[in-house]
Amino acid sequence: MLEKNIQFKNGQPVDAFLSMIENVPLHTNSVLEFIMVLEGTLDIRQGYQSQILNDGDVFIFNPPDLHCIHSLSKSNFVLTMYLDLDYLTKFCPTIQQMSFLCDCDNQKGSSLDMLRHMLSDIYFRFNENEDQDWLDESLNSLVQLLLDSFQLFRWQPDEHNNFMYGCPTGFHINPFHVARIQSIENYIYEHYGENITLSSLAQHEYLSTFYLSHFIKQATGLNFQQWLSSVRSEFAEKLLVSTDKNISEIALDVGFASTKYLISHFKKWYGCTPSKYREKTATLHSHLPHKYYSCDRMKAERLLNNYRFESSHSGKDLREGEVIYTSLDKNHLPQKFELLRLQHFLNLLLQSGEICQFMNEISKSQSGQVLSAEILAKELNRSSSMEPNSYEAFLAEIVHYLKTLGDKDKE
Repeated sequence: MLEKNIQFKNGQPVDAFLSMIENVPLHTNSVLEFIMVLEGTLDIRQGYQSQILNDGDVFIFNPPDLHCIHSLSKSNFVLTMYLDLDYLTKFCPTIQQMSFLCDCDNQKGSSLDMLRHMLSDIYFRFNENEDQDWLDESLNSLVQLLLDSFQLFRWQPDEHNNFMYGCPTGFHINPFHVARIQSIENYIYEHYGENITLSSLAQHEYLSTFYLSHFIKQATGLNFQQWLSSVRSEFAEKLLVSTDKNISEIALDVGFASTKYLISHFKKWYGCTPSKYREKTATLHSHLPHKYYSCDRMKAERLLNNYRFESSHSGKDLREGEVIYTSLDKNHLPQKFELLRLQHFLNLLLQSGEICQFMNEISKSQSGQVLSAEILAKELNRSSSMEPNSYEAFLAEIVHYLKTLGDKDKE
């Protein structure tokens, strides 16, 4: 079996630990997995794509993606965190049908800072046996961050015209289209082994084939046939690694009309034929041990603690007056006791540009110091009732506080 059995202790929806990783062979999970490198270098392979992770980098593994991990440094410190997706449905009922991506090369800035902060804070709270109410608040905040900033990605051609997925700088899509992409993706993953066509997909989505074709290309960077080919090749990979089926059987199982089509499409995505891939990955099979080793926990926790308390917004990733699209839930406002969620909401609000000007003015008046979302959340918690009945009232309260802060600084 390729699936790694994750055991959650005492009915908790979280498992988090620090270790040194040498090698984790090809496997799948039924849980959401986060890897955060605190020191050292890891080689992450997921499907046909490889990525190098260095200090501070985070990677998200979605079930049932096939992946492996290999250390490229003599030693490392790594945070590994597993989350129970069944439990997370209480915060987002459709989360099991979603995929998340952290592209550290392109998603630099406040969202990545916040993700590091939340993962480190959940680790320490989890190991300090905080109560369930706190855990639910933290997991809800993490889920909202994933939905806001790490839900979408796009395929792009590299210099050799091979498509690799990532999150290009400035890429965004409106929430209605996000739901449509999820619906299309779910349909393809459920029916990849059948003779599905753009026309049958268009009927399922109640769209014209012309509109659907252009929508898929614009939203994903691939056309429909390329997307279907990648999904079928992905499932062929799992059968190549986990079974002794011959290439012809695998071709039919994953929906290719013949062995020739499987070989042609698989080579486009994985760079080699299915037979060669099976040969190359023989040493990565799931029967090999998962090599996690104990590490200097005190040093690892000191490194992790830096991310727990660093500012969630450096102020360096936004130009003055720049407006960045964010999915801000104006109908579900954070309250005073929800510090992490309040901080995340303020972080998104800052990115939206609505309080960017005020934040910049106050930061300049404070001898160049940056007034971060984290600092603002703590100050609002201390000096405000934080029980607004509308988004407009919430925004007015923040602006009033910022003006008051500016007036005090002028005195």
